[in-house]
This record gives sequence, C-alpha cells and structure tokens, in this order.
Amino acid sequence: MAADAPLEIGVSNFGPISKGTFRIAPMTILVGPNNSGKTYAALLAHSVLSCLSAGASPWSLASLVSEQHKVPGFRRLVSGMESLAASAGSGRVRIPPRLSGPVYDLVGAFFARELASTIEGNFGIGLAGLVRTGARSSKIRISGSVAASITLRKGSPPTAVLDPTATQYALAARAGQIAVYEHKPGNGIRDSRYHDSSVNDRVDLVLDKLGMAENLGLRAVLTLFMTIGQPYFSRPTRSYYLPAGRSGILSTYDMLLSNIVNSTKYGERDRDARITGTMSDFVTFFHNVPAQRPPVPKNGKTAVGEMFGGRLVLSKPRFAPTRITYKLNGTEIPIRRASSGIAETAPFQLFQSGSSRADVLVFEEPEAHLHPESQTKLAKHIMRLVNDGTHAILVTHSVHFLEQMSLFLKMSRLTPGQRKQMKYAPGDFLDNDDVSTYAFKADPKGGYEIREIEHSVADGISQDEFIHTIECMYEEDLEVEQKVEL
Repeated sequence: MAADAPLEIGVSNFGPISKGTFRIAPMTILVGPNNSGKTYAALLAHSVLSCLSAGASPWSLASLVSEQHKVPGFRRLVSGMESLAASAGSGRVRIPPRLSGPVYDLVGAFFARELASTIEGNFGIGLAGLVRTGARSSKIRISGSVAASITLRKGSPPTAVLDPTATQYALAARAGQIAVYEHKPGNGIRDSRYHDSSVNDRVDLVLDKLGMAENLGLRAVLTLFMTIGQPYFSRPTRSYYLPAGRSGILSTYDMLLSNIVNSTKYGERDRDARITGTMSDFVTFFHNVPAQRPPVPKNGKTAVGEMFGGRLVLSKPRFAPTRITYKLNGTEIPIRRASSGIAETAPFQLFQSGSSRADVLVFEEPEAHLHPESQTKLAKHIMRLVNDGTHAILVTHSVHFLEQMSLFLKMSRLTPGQRKQMKYAPGDFLDNDDVSTYAFKADPKGGYEIREIEHSVADGISQDEFIHTIECMYEEDLEVEQKVEL
C-alpha cells in the first residue's frame, strides 16, 4: 500500500472555510457545493507540501540573516554560538536552550515567510485576500511529521510557532567547520538528523553571499538552523497540482509557455505579464516531460488508451515546446484539438507515467468532461496509482466517481480471486486506513466547515452529500406526476 504521509492540516477563517481539519491520507477526497472552500483546502495542502519539500534556499536564508543581523538579540546569539564553538575544542559541547531557542524562532520566521510566499504564488492573490471576510487573521495548523501553527494577518507579516521538542543539540568545531548533533536524554549524543551531506556547502553559499565566510558564530547558527529546520524544508515528497479546466489550458499551451519563458528571461521588467502559481507549474510540467519516456503506467493500459482508445505521442522539437498529440487508427492530432475528455485526462496519464513513489497528486475535478463510464475507469487508474505509492488529493462533484471509490473500499473484503471474477485486478481495492473523506458544510455564519465523512470496508463511503439532491429531485418528479394526473 501507499507510503505513509502523516500530515494533518487544520484551518480557520481561511477563504470560505470557517474551520476544519483534514488528514492527507494516501487517498483524500473532498466533496461539497461550489465555492465552499474545497479548492482552497486543496491548494493549501499543495502549498504546504511544496514548501516542506522546497529546501531552505541559501539566497532566501541570506536575506533573512541580513535582516536579523540588524537586531541586537541576533548579534548576541551569534556571539554566544562563537564562544560555544571555541569552547568545544576537539570534542562536543551541548548547546544550551538560551542559544537553541532563538534558532527555533528563526526557523519559525523563515518557515512562515516561505509558506506565505508559496501560498500567495499558488493562489495568485495577497495574504489579506485569503483571510475570511470579517476576520482579522487566518490560522493554519500543521501536525504530523512536523508541527507548527501559522497565523496570516491582514496588514502584517505572517508568523509561525514550531511545536517544542525534547531534542537537545550539541556541536563540534573542527578545521573551521561546524557539525551539529542531536542529544536526546537517555540516548546520549548521536549523529545529526540533518542527513543532507551538502549542509556545509549550503552554509558556505549563505556566508559567501553575506561576505561573512570567516564568521564561526554565524556558521554555527546556520548549521543548527538547518538541523532544526530539516523536517520543515527537506521533506522528500513532491506535490503536483492538476487544476480544473485542464483542457482549456492546453488549448492555449503554446502561448502560455511562451509567456512563462519570456517572464523568466526578462525578469522583473515583465512582472505584470508573468504567469505564476499552479497554471505556470502545470504548463511547465508538460514542457519538461521527456519525449523519450513512453507515457505508459507500470500496471498495464494507460488511462487514455482504456477510456478512449489510441495513445498519446510525445515529441520534443528543437527550439520548440514539447509536442503532445493523440493518435488513433493512424490519425494523429494535436492535444489542443482532441476531445475535451482526452485533453482533461492526458495530464493525469503523463503524471502517472513519470511520478515517483510517495509523490502527491492534487487533482481538481478528475471527472471533468467525462461520461460516467469513463469516470469509473479513471477512478480505477487513480486507485492503482495510490496502490503504487502515490498520494492523491481529489476534489470532486461526481457521485459516480465517489461511488466507484466506495466500491474499491468494499472490495478489500474480497479475495484476489473474487476480485478477478469481477474483472478487476487482484490488487484493485483500498484499505480503510488509506482513505480520508471530507465534506464542506455550510455553517450558520455564512462560512463552511470541513467535516469528516463516514467510511468503512463494510459500508463504503457515505453518499449523503449527493443523496439529498437525488431525493429532492425524486420528490419534485413525484409532484410533477401528481399535478399531471390532476
């Protein structure tokens, strides 16, 4: 089954969402009315995951340190760490809380700034526009493999508080380099959990940019910063976002890519014309798909092939964007001229063929432009992707899609042979612990709350979100018939 991603995100006063918490499971499904906050939650999850995996940019860190160096408290911290490093001699010395505490705060400040920047880029608006109308601030709570509380305020910089840990640290100074080690009570000092072997190179980059390569105290501060911050900036999971309206984006693919390339080439001079966020990422993802990689998943038929017949063909002409075409019965047409269903599904297939284990796919409206039968087939391909190790966050309005996922949950009670008799693969099922489902419900104050939907291997996923609408339509149908009879 999929690799574990023990991450939970709680929000309050964030866009349309008044409050709620959702867990990122191998299969996370978000349902609810339009404009209820599902996309806000999905984009927030994507932003958090992207920030956690982006790494601590030496240039961003140099900017933060440059700002902090004007603060007397930070200069005292650097001086204290320099004295501590000098006292270490050839051994190791424990870092006292009076020195490690301010570095924790520095990690929190950096994380808040990086996450805020990522959120702004993905949403395409300033933080003030994301705070719920009538509220002074939005709060984001991240818990799991990392734990932090982030506050977004109107008119002031974001702040973050990292949850305290029992971990203590020790440092050693040798030949002008600093090494930081964890010191856990009862276990003694052991190797640093910052497992990136290039940590000293990263510190060198920051110090070179600041012109402080010989500052041993600042080197110690930065090394401790990277040790504490490693879980917040070096998570191996990458997140990909397939936005709604994929077929429309692909119809103008060449123009959008040209805009992105030009904005990169000319930088700030074309700032107003730049395309940022998920649309830019989506188009760039297409452009970077290697033409030599056949878009075929590990487990057999492609999504496009099974749903529509034919196949996708990729080519990469020199000095031109990647060319993606759909080929059927000897006829080959550009993807922008293919049916909307094919154009909507093609990005998923390309991701499916190129993703690595434990990547996260955030997929808006996977059912878009698809016949109900095709929706159930795509649901199968997404389920298999999850079973191969990818995590999926799905935003859907489709009762057929949700019902198919419910069926896969129930099928966990069958034997591989029984699933095969039903013309499914032996591994076509979902475990209960691998699924989390949430509905966005209106609250009395005009916002929406995130509420968990019941699910089990015995009953599948509750369909209440859609059953109410079906029942209302049925009652109206009866009323029409009764009036006709009169």
